[in-house]
Amino acid sequence: MNIQLTYYQRIGSENLQELVSRFYEEIKQDEVLKPMYPGDLEAAERRLYLFLVQYLGGPATYSERRGGHPRLRMRHQLFPIDQDARDRWLKCMSTAWKIRLWMMNHASFCGHILSIQPIFYAINRPAISNRL
Repeated sequence: MNIQLTYYQRIGSENLQELVSRFYEEIKQDEVLKPMYPGDLEAAERRLYLFLVQYLGGPATYSERRGGHPRLRMRHQLFPIDQDARDRWLKCMSTAWKIRLWMMNHASFCGHILSIQPIFYAINRPAISNRL
């Protein structure tokens, strides 16, 4: 019998929570992203954790608590997300993965998480050109 585990099952709740915590440590150090998280980051950290749990094949708690479909683009419309902000978000996530992966031995998962389609549709502001 060949049982296929979800990414969530392979990684585990505790490792995923540690990853999200490390990601927000990176966010705190980024001068572009940090202002998008006014106040305490604890609520944002919890939402991202629940979203990733669901996205990676775990319980659908995120959708149950948030009232259905994630609607990520709508939820992020208030924030000035341009290509630079998106790239910085990806860099924070990539850095968090690199720090955690040496302990988790799930290298293929890094590519999977960084390919999340909604990240690429989150851009809601045009790129700012420095050219005259």
